[in-house]
Amino acid sequence: MSNILIIEPDPLRAETVAGHVHAHLDVSARIAQSVESAQKKASDGSRQPAAVILNLSASPEDYAPLDGIPTIVITNGVPVSAKQIAAFPNVLDYVPDAGGYHLDYILQLIKRVLFARNFKILLADPEKVNRTLMRRLLSHKGHFLTEARNEKEVRRDLQQHPDIRMLIIDGQMCADQNFALIKSIRNDFKKDRLSVLALCEPKTEYQRLMLLRYGASDCIEKPIRIEEFQVRFMLNLELMETFFELSRSARGAKK
Repeated sequence: MSNILIIEPDPLRAETVAGHVHAHLDVSARIAQSVESAQKKASDGSRQPAAVILNLSASPEDYAPLDGIPTIVITNGVPVSAKQIAAFPNVLDYVPDAGGYHLDYILQLIKRVLFARNFKILLADPEKVNRTLMRRLLSHKGHFLTEARNEKEVRRDLQQHPDIRMLIIDGQMCADQNFALIKSIRNDFKKDRLSVLALCEPKTEYQRLMLLRYGASDCIEKPIRIEEFQVRFMLNLELMETFFELSRSARGAKK
């Protein structure tokens, strides 16, 4: 069973969140009232938490005190700095509080972390700096990543790794030779099997239109704005999760 770690100074609120998570997901929860206690629990030799839920009042200067673990930050009225957001790529999202609708949203974020363990993301770009940026944005959120530098490597990796369910690719790489690559990808992998996010240069409206027409799931303009990328990435991940659940339900109905 997967587990999460809740960093919450208020014991009653922590128990409420833990109980709600356990009631809806096959996930156990450990509770820490301080960052120091959480760090001890995370390094006590037991299984590493799949995610951390952090009340920002417990760590107002450090939005992700447990390195490398996807973190959901509950702000509870504490101001959030834009510079700090950029500094902590393993934060999944910032949630105003842990009640009502927001508690259900926290469940969605945890489900997304667990779902991300089932597949890989292929980063395809001829420029190493772009691949490095994407890796920094995504690897800290619990995603498994692999990289390709050219069209040949993209085709090879998609064939050799059936667990690749999302491709983030340079738009020009897809557009070369009359959009041959995106056409070929969509011929082999339908949208319920592979999500394709194309990263396009500015003022390439025709390219973006054709990429969408030939099968890209979304197009994002370079230079990447981190907040926009995160939102679009999460929306496409949510869609992939929906396809996965529908497929699993259909297989169950046939048995």
